Amino acid sequence: MTIDKYIITNHLQEILDDKQIPLETFVKYATAYGLSRAVVYKIAANSQYSMKETVSHKLGLLLEVPHDELIAWSPNMKTYLDDDLRGFSQSRLKVLSDEMSSAGVDLQYQVYSQNDAMNVTTSYAQNRRMYFAPILVFGT
Repeated sequence: MTIDKYIITNHLQEILDDKQIPLETFVKYATAYGLSRAVVYKIAANSQYSMKETVSHKLGLLLEVPHDELIAWSPNMKTYLDDDLRGFSQSRLKVLSDEMSSAGVDLQYQVYSQNDAMNVTTSYAQNRRMYFAPILVFGT
């Protein structure tokens, strides 16, 4: 099973509510512009409805809103829930190393089995140690 890293959310119904446009009125306008009634109703009813780029472009033009106001990308939390709970996978350590390297700090890792924790020392300052214990944070 493949899990997408991001969830695409449309804000059609929210925008219609903010602009005080009834859905039925907007559907009539959208069909005159070449959109399907059924598709517009589905998009309004399901904020995670997967639509074509041409449809989202037409909706943005009709509503006179920028694309990023109509469509939002957010991390798919299932990606993190299905991951190793310790959080110290090789791919995550590489991301951490790359970010720290861009700041001029080379990290060396020493993984301990107790509490699934890790000591990290820098190559230029052996007396500087950081202790990481993995935690799960939801809703951030």
